[in-house]
This record gives sequence, structure tokens and C-alpha cells, in this order.
Amino acid sequence: MDKITFCKKNDFKNLIKFLKNNWPNKNTSFNKNFFFNWMYFNKRLNKYNFLIIKKNNKIKACLGIIFNKNRFKQILWFNLWLVDKKNRENINGFDLINYLINNYKRSIIVTSGINENTTFVYNSLRFNVKNLNHYYIINPTFEKYKLIKFNKSEKVLKLNYKKNDCEITVNKKINFLIKNQFLIKYQKIFFKSINYFIKRYQNHPTYNYVFYVIKKNKKIFGFFVGRECSYSKRKALRLVDYFGSTKVIGNIKFNFYNLLKVKKYEYIDFYNFGISKKILKKGGFKINKFSNNIIVPNYYEPFVKKNIKIKCVWWPKTSKLPIFKGDGDQDRPRF
Repeated sequence: MDKITFCKKNDFKNLIKFLKNNWPNKNTSFNKNFFFNWMYFNKRLNKYNFLIIKKNNKIKACLGIIFNKNRFKQILWFNLWLVDKKNRENINGFDLINYLINNYKRSIIVTSGINENTTFVYNSLRFNVKNLNHYYIINPTFEKYKLIKFNKSEKVLKLNYKKNDCEITVNKKINFLIKNQFLIKYQKIFFKSINYFIKRYQNHPTYNYVFYVIKKNKKIFGFFVGRECSYSKRKALRLVDYFGSTKVIGNIKFNFYNLLKVKKYEYIDFYNFGISKKILKKGGFKINKFSNNIIVPNYYEPFVKKNIKIKCVWWPKTSKLPIFKGDGDQDRPRF
């Protein structure tokens, strides 16, 4: 096995150069050092959370890691798994994944957004392989749509939902979660803490995330995390995370409709794995079947009017955890 180490500060420039030379999507820029520092730099250990393989003082392979430590389980989200495209026959990139498996045996190792062609790789490594389900709600008040596409046979319901006893309040900060005894029990299900949401969303250096808090009789039952995306003077609400009771989602159909109407979103969408399809359907969501009949865009940097499947994998296979688009690096800026 090649020697594997974490990337030190004096190797950072070499790491960025390696990413630029080997990342397949040429539309992605790696020049935003402030973002890399926010996402990967470990101040306590004075190093980057990137595993690297070096030969002759040059980086030949890398694997980025986002550590999510909580009181119940440590989750390791890995991304940017690359091997020198000019020297692949001499570099074993599998060693990087095996390093995680052998050194973090009590953790859950997971990633999303894998290339369809690499599915066999993860199957051979005994990862669980699944697709994130893509749900959406279309605003029925528009006569014409610019962001989404659907043919006349696609039913857009006139959302004549009865007002319920739930409400959704909008918060830019997560103070509502402090000392909330009801939501504490969900940390064992979602493996996330208030510190996670503060760092990942509230203090994000680029995006403006908002917390959509579900209340019933002034009691908090859960919350979504979302952000607006816009193109051609139209906008959509992208829900990228959820925490709390999943049952309550089935009771907020009217609230979503009201949100669409007031904010004039063309649609709301939500990628996830692990939340009941029946509950989301009851909450007003339809599932994207990835057919030609309807397109619910995912990419906005730049905007691409195309359905996008997001595949996720995790190890050990027996682990159970909800997975969302905001986890890992799937919702990072495409500079």
C-alpha cells in the first residue's frame, strides 16, 4: 500500500493544482481558497481533511472528507476521490477508501453524487448503493413556466387544501433548537447536532440558507433547511435537509401551497433517502420519475434544464441513516 497521509498546509497548493488537473468537470473552479478552508481545514490539527498519496513529492491521489461528529455516531462524508489520470495504472485509489474502512470502523462512511459508471466499484467494496428520491411540488398559479417543463398530460393540482393547525415559520438562525427537549431525541436518528446545522448552514460562507420550522400549537416538531435558486427572473425553493418528526410532514400540504403562492416559486423540490414516500405524498409532494414528461432542474450554476439523478452509497451496509442533498458536498457552490 502507498503511504497515505492527511494533507498538511504546505501541501495545499499542490492539492489544488492536482484537483484542477484531474477533476473531470472543467466548469468547476478550485480557486476559492476561503471555501476550501471553511469546508476542509482542521484548525485543531492544523491540516486539511484530505487524504493524499504522494510519490516523488507530488500528489498522485486524493480523497476529501467531511467529518460529522456527534454524540451517537461519527459520519464520514467523502468526496473528490481522484487518481492522477496520467498515472492510474501505478496508483491504487482503492487504498484511500480502505484506509477509511480500516481506521474508522465504528463510523458510517458515505457519499452521494457518484458517477453511474462507478457503481460496480462500490458494490465490490460492499457499500450499500441507492438513489436519492427526488420530490417536487409545482406552483399551479403560473400560466407559463420557465424553470420546469411538463406536458399537458401532467396534472398540476389546484391545491385547494384546507388550512390546518400547523404553521411554518422562517428563521435565518437556529436559535429555536437550543434547549429544545422534543427535538433532542432525533439526534439519534439523523446523527446531527445544533453545532452541525450552525456550521453547515447558518455560517455558510456563500449560500444563504433558511430554516423552515414546523410548529403545531406553538410546539416545534421539525424543520427543513432550504435556499432559493433563480434563473431568468424565476425562482425555486430547494429543500436540502430535514430534522425532526417525519410524520408531521404529511400535515403541511396547505403550508407548502401558501409558501409557493406568497413567494412566487415555480416549484419546491427535495432530494432525500429514508423518509417515507407515503408521508411525502400526503404532504403534497410528487416523486420525479425521471421521464421526458417532466423536468425538475437541479443545476443552477450554470442553469441546466435537465433531470438529475443523485446516487448515494454507504458502509457498513447495515447502517441506517436519512440522506439529503445538503449532506456531504452535493449542495456546494459550482464556482
